[in-house]
Amino acid sequence: MKKYLAFLFQVIFVLSICISPDAFSQRLKYTNKNVFRISFYNVENLFDCVDDPEKLDDEYLPWGFRGWGHERLDHKLIRISKTIMAMGDDVPPPIIGLCEVENSDVLRMLVEKTPLQYWGYKYLHNESPDPRGIDVALLYLPACFTPMATEDIPVAFSDSNARQTRNILYVKGMLRNGFDVHMFINHWPSRYGGQLASEQKRMHAATTLKNHIDSMFAGNPEARIIIMGDFNDTPGNMSMKLLTQAKDRQNDPCLINLFENNKKLNWKGTMKYKADWYIFDQILVSENLVNLKNASYIAEKYGNIFVKDFLLMPDEKYTGRKPFRTFYGSKYLGGFSDHLPVYIDLMVPE
Repeated sequence: MKKYLAFLFQVIFVLSICISPDAFSQRLKYTNKNVFRISFYNVENLFDCVDDPEKLDDEYLPWGFRGWGHERLDHKLIRISKTIMAMGDDVPPPIIGLCEVENSDVLRMLVEKTPLQYWGYKYLHNESPDPRGIDVALLYLPACFTPMATEDIPVAFSDSNARQTRNILYVKGMLRNGFDVHMFINHWPSRYGGQLASEQKRMHAATTLKNHIDSMFAGNPEARIIIMGDFNDTPGNMSMKLLTQAKDRQNDPCLINLFENNKKLNWKGTMKYKADWYIFDQILVSENLVNLKNASYIAEKYGNIFVKDFLLMPDEKYTGRKPFRTFYGSKYLGGFSDHLPVYIDLMVPE
């Protein structure tokens, strides 16, 4: 009974954000708003409760060791929707990259069965060869963004024994002002087995993405590119440095990592391992988007980590605070995610 009341309270709290007296007028603000908040969120194992015989999803089933039933799934969906709605200053972000979603079913539940349904989000998703079945996806508001083309970019390893990883999701679309953008949503191989032992996998993912970016710049040096993801590396690691290198000459177009300047960041990191915070979740943009002379540009030349008290919990072992996650090992905490979201604000002309 206590769990049911706690869940009901959360639903009422989130709904209160949506059905305020001026809710309808808030929804229409995007019609005239010239700031697009673009965000990314690793939602930590958003699985459904149905067995997929082709995926290693047994632990996230009602009879699995995590006891992942409908009650816990519904609780998780409400948690994610609360974070997304809180992420905007007055309205949720019109574009949100996600990772660690199992399939289109959980995305449909997220946008249709939670208070997010009020905003009318749509989603793009493709299945990846990840053995656990976790993929990347994109949520968007059709009033602000119109998809024009999508592509799955495989990050395939030559070693047939290597554990396969998530594809990169490419989306070309049109912003409300008629400007086209190219977005790449990533979730690179983890550091399982150690950072150095797994580094070549992330370098391979970086090289795969870099080749696509260079080809795009070769065809159009003024392409507006936005790359987001959980890269499982920090801005200072080789894989991320590779992305920001110009292909040949110093005046070639390149990418800017908006999370590279730690002094500008508003928080210590996006995830915590033992006592240390790491910035694994990042957003990079083509350099023409940080040029104030251009029609579309980043409002601030650095990214932001979205951090609120409800996303954190006390870190009793290593002091301070840490992300309030869904599970800690096998222990169910009922939190949000083991990562904090990140975002940028893109200024667009009317």
